[in-house]
Amino acid sequence: MNAKTANDVTALILASQQGHLEIVRALLDAKADVNAKADNGGTALILASEFGHLRVVRLLLAANAQVNAKTANGSTALMLASQNGHLRDLIAMLDLEIVRALLTAKADVNAKTGNGVTALIVASREGQLEIVRALLDAKADVNAKMSDGSTALIMASQQGHQQVVQLLKSANEEAPED
Repeated sequence: MNAKTANDVTALILASQQGHLEIVRALLDAKADVNAKADNGGTALILASEFGHLRVVRLLLAANAQVNAKTANGSTALMLASQNGHLRDLIAMLDLEIVRALLTAKADVNAKTGNGVTALIVASREGQLEIVRALLDAKADVNAKMSDGSTALIMASQQGHQQVVQLLKSANEEAPED
């Protein structure tokens, strides 16, 4: 049930990445390790979140997947769900629902990669207005800085995401100073 490829990838990780809900359900029913990690640190939840599979994410969360697990570079499911919504409108809506599901499951809204990237920074960089709003509502640190000093506001400004910039400016005015 928990056999792994040379890269430590399990059947559950692959089925979750592809969004195969019934296969994920069957594997979980057969006691597949919901928190198994591939050699890059990816878990079933991280990959389902990254690829926009809301129903699989919900199923994995119900099976006690570790919501704050990190990949080798420090990315979390919340970060990956926050960055990928720019692909299509439908994916953006699914990613917003995935972000909400992860936040409800107590995802660390301020988790950082090794270079300081947060979910708010990636969502701002990608212009994900509703995801930025959801992260701010969950008390994301609007002043979090990457190792180079960049913030969510700087990233949104660089990419020309006017509505995100306005939202971050408003949140920044309300945030306590460091």
